[in-house]
Amino acid sequence: MTNAADAQHDIAYWQHKLVGKTLLQGATAQAKSPTEVTEADLPPVRRVLPPGAMKTMDYRTERLNVYITDKRQITRVNFG
Repeated sequence: MTNAADAQHDIAYWQHKLVGKTLLQGATAQAKSPTEVTEADLPPVRRVLPPGAMKTMDYRTERLNVYITDKRQITRVNFG
């Protein structure tokens, strides 16, 4: 990876950074352990998808989809 712009679109980077961690919600949330991330840690163009969430079918190459469990644990990520 050569710069921050490359990291924004590198799926391996986001998988390593997010999968298996708990997503904390809210503008003032602060991660207190290495197993937590906040919405501020996500790229600007993203959508968080809890179980059963309805989603649009438009494909946006720059949008990171973050799939979470009922307990907000991140299970997978992809672009689209």
